Amino acid sequence: MSLLKRIHRLCKADIHGFLDTIESPEIILRQAIREMEEELEKSARRSAGCEQAIKQLNMRIERWQESIADYSRKISASFDADNHDLAKSFIRKRIELEHRSEEGREKIKALLLELSTLEESRAAQEKEVQAIKERAEIICEERKREQEEDRQLENALKGAGTRSTISDEEVELAYLQELAQREQENAV
Repeated sequence: MSLLKRIHRLCKADIHGFLDTIESPEIILRQAIREMEEELEKSARRSAGCEQAIKQLNMRIERWQESIADYSRKISASFDADNHDLAKSFIRKRIELEHRSEEGREKIKALLLELSTLEESRAAQEKEVQAIKERAEIICEERKREQEEDRQLENALKGAGTRSTISDEEVELAYLQELAQREQENAV
């Protein structure tokens, strides 16, 4: 392995280590939860859109059914008047509306299936978000507890470092011993 590759790996590892120390798990969890909640909102909007489309299609089908009934009366009146060309024209329009109504019903079935799938997915997502929120709360509480324990330990260590554990008698004894040793060295 070349020297440059080793240096590159070392720098990359240092950068990743630095980023790991900067990133706060709580912030990352909160962001993940926000993103999941945004997805839930999008899913809710899609569901509402499906419901609105179903409502509109039902209204159109209802109007088409009214028109079909109206064309049936006109067809009957045309036959009574012995006007077959007009009857054919009304029959064509009635058939067109029947096809539209059937297509609308098929679209409604597809939308209902999509809505059902969206609702199931959203329910699963909501459970997942709730579980993650609970886990995040536990993690945050554990982290706070660890930080408090670290602070208490740090304070205890700081307190131990500021107290003098060396007595004045020990200092006096060491001073006298040092003085005696110097006198012996000077005598020789």
